[in-house]
Amino acid sequence: MATLKQNSTYRDGKRVFGNYRLLISLPNDKFSITLPNTKSDKSTAIDYQNIANGVEAKAKRKPAAPTIVIHKNKQYKSWKVYLYQELDMLDKIIKPEIKKDTKYTFDLAYDEMIRFKKNTKQLRPRAIESIERNKSIIIELIGNIEVKDFNANTYVKLLEKMDSKVLRSGKIGYSDTTKNIQVRGLRSLLNWCVKMGYIKRNCIMSDDIPAPDTSCQDKTYISKSAFDTICSLATNPIYASYWKVAYSTGLRLRELANAPDIPGYNGLWHSISRKDDMWVITVEQGKNKGKQKAITILPDEYYKDYQAMVNHYKYYSPDCISKNFTKSSRLAGFDKITFRNTRNSFAGNLLQSGYSTFVVSKLMRHSSIGMTDKYLKDKDLQWNLIQKELS
Repeated sequence: MATLKQNSTYRDGKRVFGNYRLLISLPNDKFSITLPNTKSDKSTAIDYQNIANGVEAKAKRKPAAPTIVIHKNKQYKSWKVYLYQELDMLDKIIKPEIKKDTKYTFDLAYDEMIRFKKNTKQLRPRAIESIERNKSIIIELIGNIEVKDFNANTYVKLLEKMDSKVLRSGKIGYSDTTKNIQVRGLRSLLNWCVKMGYIKRNCIMSDDIPAPDTSCQDKTYISKSAFDTICSLATNPIYASYWKVAYSTGLRLRELANAPDIPGYNGLWHSISRKDDMWVITVEQGKNKGKQKAITILPDEYYKDYQAMVNHYKYYSPDCISKNFTKSSRLAGFDKITFRNTRNSFAGNLLQSGYSTFVVSKLMRHSSIGMTDKYLKDKDLQWNLIQKELS
């Protein structure tokens, strides 16, 4: 099976640790893979290890390697290529040919990245839509310049134009969240261009050019009374059933499906069973997390809402459920509350009920307790916890 180790070196007599690496053993091939962005994230490294273990097991049962089709003229029959594909790292070993005298404008670079990642099965349709939107925004703001001409000054001008852009709603400037999303998309493109050899350096990674920071924004906690008010304003009782299940279990929007083939849920789903007099929901966490399973609990009082929800999947899309929650929140006077806040509030309710951070972390299906601690930053939740301690 794949062995997980952490890279390290010595600097000034001290041992310094880096990213984790996998030691792989496939038929007639032994090699190592350094896992990006895992220096302080062992749980992600373990997810990669689980994927590698699955590939090694397949290779052991059937030594004949599968054929990987990159595009019409290129096919690979190799367990190594198959493993890199499963790890979403094909761009580390397979690169497109760089055409001489070709001007790689942003339009062409985005199209090349989408084409390559589609051929290597690294993108889902929803991700392609997001990249296409990022492409249109970036080109609209800075023009279809060559990627190699993008520099620190261009980046500063891009941020200034994001702040002065007149939106269709009449507002001036993108929100911090939108700016952050678009800058991350641009950074992703530039990183890909560096890997492909189109450019030598991604200037956004420079320490003196900060990306928009949204980490300081408060999470929005929804109290039980506020949530009941929002549900009472639902235009359809089925909407409220979806919301109640999410609020009481911490399920994400697209984890509400109870089968993997329901349209609109991106293959995310859960199952439910009765165990120890409790309704136990098992969440399928998908390929990106090593196809692991995690559990949460559905309170008995919400089981009727759960039944109503699963009986109406084919009538309501996830976006419909989310948008109607936002509408009801606005009618109730809560301008900053969205559907994703039901998950934050689930964690907050557990903490206020006296559950330990460890238990909350497990029910939220977080990879670490540190991630759960972030939910304590909500000001309303902090005040409620202080009042409870003092009473």
